[in-house]
Amino acid sequence: MISLGSFVDATQLHEPIHIFGFRLTDRSLKHLIIFVFVLALIMGPGPGLRLVNPDASDPSETFTFLGMPTIYAWGLFWYFIQLAAIIVAYKRLWKE
Repeated sequence: MISLGSFVDATQLHEPIHIFGFRLTDRSLKHLIIFVFVLALIMGPGPGLRLVNPDASDPSETFTFLGMPTIYAWGLFWYFIQLAAIIVAYKRLWKE
């Protein structure tokens, strides 16, 4: 069974990976994943909605993005970010 607290030590199993030219050990990858997940958790239903919520009184505003309501697309985007963080943690960090 995999639990959230079973992260692999930085010296075990994996070689460091490189993202945008930065060398990431498992420990720094863990911190990056936690940061991205918490950011997505806050921005999905939180203050990010103010960024994408169109003004209802403005006739030139668009209320859809690719046929979906803008707010719904915003939430889905951040939920996919959360899913990506979970998949990376599962593949790279969690023990068997």
